[in-house]
Amino acid sequence: MSVIDKIHELLNGPIGRYYSGNIPETEFPGREDGHTMVFKNGKALMMMADLSAGTGSLRAMESDFGIVPVPKFDENQKDYYSQRSYLVPLAVIPFNSGDPEFAGAVLDAWAYKSYKDVTPVLFDMSVSHKGLRDDDSIEMLQIIRNSGSFCVGVVYGWTTALYMDIMGTLGEGRKFNAASRIEKLKDAMQANIDRSMQFFID
Repeated sequence: MSVIDKIHELLNGPIGRYYSGNIPETEFPGREDGHTMVFKNGKALMMMADLSAGTGSLRAMESDFGIVPVPKFDENQKDYYSQRSYLVPLAVIPFNSGDPEFAGAVLDAWAYKSYKDVTPVLFDMSVSHKGLRDDDSIEMLQIIRNSGSFCVGVVYGWTTALYMDIMGTLGEGRKFNAASRIEKLKDAMQANIDRSMQFFID
């Protein structure tokens, strides 16, 4: 709740402090993502984006730029938390799999080989040396890599309604009462969790 309140305070400040890519920006008709164009044209100090921006849309940017992880809430927070995309964090075994133990072993082997062979190439070569521009950013990339996590509530659909509420209001710099929204949605979220747990048990 404290994090949500702090974000709300930051995003509902003076006009011009925060720009949402979902708000029409007449200065960039036919643009790519609005917030990306605002940043590329030197009209924003910071932009939140996935790592592909460094090797894609920002690669030809004339002004220098670097990357940093999402900041800690305060000095008492021990570790960073870097959000992984909720779209692709999970692989599952179909319920009608003829040999789930073998399928699980294959998934484990793929995950291990990916971690050992694919991830280092992605981070150390494709992103670090081809997409980033300085040693400080490469160091920041390692912090992001080592602090990655994803929201299990969104992955399983438990908290999707709350997540979309946050993205569609607070995430656009509009007023958002977190306590009242959680109170309104908590029974439905608990029901979603209960259904998943029952499915796993059965």
